[in-house]
Amino acid sequence: MQTILITGASSGIGLATAQRFAETGWSVYAGVRSPGEMTVSLPTLTFLSLDVTDETSVKAAIRQIEQEVDHLDVVFCNAGHGLLRALGQ
Repeated sequence: MQTILITGASSGIGLATAQRFAETGWSVYAGVRSPGEMTVSLPTLTFLSLDVTDETSVKAAIRQIEQEVDHLDVVFCNAGHGLLRALGQ
C-alpha cells in the first residue's frame, strides 16, 4: 500500500485530496491542527495533529508515521501560513 502525508487537510483542497487518496486505497496521514474535530471516517485515513509552523509538531507527526508504517511515498505540502497587515508597514 502506498502512503501519503497531506498537510493542511482540515478543509478544502487538503481534505478533498485526503479523502480521494483514501478512497483509492492509499494509506493517508492527514495533518490537521485539531484531529478530534474531524468527522470524516475512512479505513485508510488517519488524522494527526500537525502544525507546520511548529517544528516540534512536525517532528512528532513524522515520528508517529514512522512508528506505524515502514515508508512514506508522497508528501503533499498543502498547508498555508499567512500574515495579514496593512500595505506599507
